[in-house]
Amino acid sequence: MAIECVVGADGGNLVVTLSGRLGLREVAPLRNRLLKCLAEQPEAVLIDLACFSVAEPPALAVFTAVARQAARWPGIPVVFCAPSPATRTLMNRGAFHRLPMFRSVSAARDHVDTD
Repeated sequence: MAIECVVGADGGNLVVTLSGRLGLREVAPLRNRLLKCLAEQPEAVLIDLACFSVAEPPALAVFTAVARQAARWPGIPVVFCAPSPATRTLMNRGAFHRLPMFRSVSAARDHVDTD
């Protein structure tokens, strides 16, 4: 997988740090990895995009699919943290603009802790 995925615990939350360039070939492995994180049933999943970029914008649909699945079962919030300006611009378009985005992991953590 061209996307590196490092998962760490942060209290009851999981922080998933993604790095690399997302293309269509990486969608299925990334989706599977994120669904495994949901299966652990954390309080929330914070996806850190600080070292992440997008090679093929349609591949961003993986995030919508995972967030939709998380909302159905097991009802875990999935939030996106620290996207680069280019990634933020892509994620503010179309169906992606509904995904919760924060400028930092700490801002996302504060949001899920108070929500």
